[in-house]
Amino acid sequence: MSGKKLNRRHFLSASMVAAGASMTAACVMPVTPAAAPSEGSMMSESPDYKFYFNTHGSVEISFWSAANNGFQDFCSHYNIDGQYLGTVRDGDFAEERENMERIVAAGDADAVVAVLSDVDALDEPIRQLADQGVPVVLVNSKDPRPAEEQVPHLRYAGEDT
Repeated sequence: MSGKKLNRRHFLSASMVAAGASMTAACVMPVTPAAAPSEGSMMSESPDYKFYFNTHGSVEISFWSAANNGFQDFCSHYNIDGQYLGTVRDGDFAEERENMERIVAAGDADAVVAVLSDVDALDEPIRQLADQGVPVVLVNSKDPRPAEEQVPHLRYAGEDT
């Protein structure tokens, strides 16, 4: 490391990219319960940040269970309060939007990992997060629109189809 102190914005940006990559990598691994913090983790008594992971899937589905495990492992290692918000019924885009609106209303997010499964439904709440200064990383489903119309996001991690 260069000896420079990492500022909050750069830490959150790097963390969100890493969380998105961890989530994506976890989806190709066998499903196992989230691991307890390792000796090398940065755990302290209270979390330093709060990250949300909002999807249209239930952790009852193995894909989303694996994604949540990767997200929780990352958050545990870096002393982040990681909240997974999925849907009761897999693919319920209305509930996914309601969950995103709850994140916006809570106003306590330091960063959000989001699946952009329904562009029309999620456009407004993601823009509201950006207005609050909350960085967003898209995973699994990217914004198919031209760059100037896309929701504000730091990165996309997932399949490039």
